[in-house]
Amino acid sequence: MYLKQIPLALALAAVACAPMAAPSPAPAEPETIAATPPSPVAADSQAWARAVDEQASRLQQRFPDATISIAVADVTSGELLASVGALDEPHATGSTMKAFTVAAALAAGVGADEPLDCDGGKATFGGTTIEDHAPHGVVSVREAFARSSNVAIVRLAERVGVRPLYDAVAKMVALPPAAEVDDPAAVLLLFGGTSKLTTRQLVDGYAMLARGGTSASGGERLVDPPAAATLGELLEHAVTTAEGTGKEAAVDGIEIGGKTGTADHPAGRTALFFGVARPADTRPVVVGVVVQGVPRDQYGGNLAAPAFAEIVRQAVAR
Repeated sequence: MYLKQIPLALALAAVACAPMAAPSPAPAEPETIAATPPSPVAADSQAWARAVDEQASRLQQRFPDATISIAVADVTSGELLASVGALDEPHATGSTMKAFTVAAALAAGVGADEPLDCDGGKATFGGTTIEDHAPHGVVSVREAFARSSNVAIVRLAERVGVRPLYDAVAKMVALPPAAEVDDPAAVLLLFGGTSKLTTRQLVDGYAMLARGGTSASGGERLVDPPAAATLGELLEHAVTTAEGTGKEAAVDGIEIGGKTGTADHPAGRTALFFGVARPADTRPVVVGVVVQGVPRDQYGGNLAAPAFAEIVRQAVAR
């Protein structure tokens, strides 16, 4: 349910040749590598901490029995800037998992504008019936992602292959060993129906995608850069389009991309939103909001996404 690659610092170099008295071959053209403008300064961790604390307090007052975890991390360095709650306790991911699955499908050659038959909002895979919250018909990968279609993930698994898709996602985030998961169970994990991760794992995963698919150290490529860039565009579309489940995360004047998630919880619902905010004057950050144990009329789109937006607004206000 936006991400642009982080530019690499390049040196400016030139090759010059000394003049020759006798005729000689023309000197080689000087090699010039355009310098990249300096990266914006790091985000103000104190501003983000104040915004996170205030939003967590508001959410707790509104839902006294809810379990809340919020984290903010610098995309460039991976450094945690602010947090509340238990970041290392596994919880349902809901559809926030789809970002990794769609990134893997894009890396496998699926196009963002390829059509997917979402089959009226219901599909059967290996004897398991998978449904969408609303019927979508035939839509592009881009639109299916924005609308958070579960059936679309089934179609991607059929197109790419369950095992290759599962293996690619397992390189990005922690999944059960492939040998312990049959194909129907793998598809459920891939669209977020049964997957569990920690808030920190999700924040780190979204930051990796925002960095162009590289690990925080820069030493490991987890997603092809073109696929990560296209996934970033899809995340932005999920926020900017009227039919996107993340539209309540939009903040005027700031580039936002992200993905909602909603999952069942013993006390009702778990509502999630994980996204990237790119303020004009600081480095981009990932913000993750998870609220567990809220009434069943609460979702990622109407609870976690607006909370994300309020945190961003307060943290970047001048």
